[in-house]
Amino acid sequence: MGEWVNLTDVHSAGGTRLTQYYTVELCLHVCRDVLDNCAGVDIDARQHDEIRCWVHTSVTDFDETYRSDGITQYRLVTSCAQPGTANVSLGTATYAKAQGLVGNQGEPDSRNVPRFS
Repeated sequence: MGEWVNLTDVHSAGGTRLTQYYTVELCLHVCRDVLDNCAGVDIDARQHDEIRCWVHTSVTDFDETYRSDGITQYRLVTSCAQPGTANVSLGTATYAKAQGLVGNQGEPDSRNVPRFS
């Protein structure tokens, strides 16, 4: 199980926005349980219809932080992701294999998993 250190009103440069993760739970789940190389996330909850999930793949992103009201940075301390559980291209947010992604009510939601051929 992943553990988090969180910083309130802080963000770092270098994150990649994943638009399909629109709740705090989904954003933390993809970092902790799906991505092999996730170091943490910035969650922007400032007056948007949905949260904005920014994923960081390098701990060096956290070398500099910036004050940002309404953004919480979660840094992953431990991760339960196993090598090979996901093959992710953050630039296009495509997945070769992603399991366990859920919708708003906790049921499997294939709309959250981008498809590719």
